[in-house]
Amino acid sequence: PEKVVTGAAKMIERGAAMTVSGDENRYASTGLADIAANVEGARKIADLMKSLTGKNDPALAERIDAGFAAVEEALAKHRTPEGGFVSFDLLSDSDRAELNVRLTGLAESLSRLGGALVAHRQRQYNRT
Repeated sequence: PEKVVTGAAKMIERGAAMTVSGDENRYASTGLADIAANVEGARKIADLMKSLTGKNDPALAERIDAGFAAVEEALAKHRTPEGGFVSFDLLSDSDRAELNVRLTGLAESLSRLGGALVAHRQRQYNRT
């Protein structure tokens, strides 16, 4: 489970890096859609893992939920009426910076989830 959570955190970190560099999918202009897909996948992973750790670390679970909400709110500003996203190169520097800060915060919270899983497993082991 820790590797799965680490993978989710890395997906979000890649999205944060892309907001700074703008390099990923430069010619396809799908950067925001890629970030949104990574956020969606990371949320599914986090939701599954929080069922194991949420009781032991409710503050972390709340930070993760707030992080996802913040990223999704930032992404929603750039949705098109058709449900897609505007081209990444149309984002202003401040839009990119906002997305970067929110994605970085979420990635940090997700990276702590791996440690919470280890602690949960250790408590389970100690009970037996």
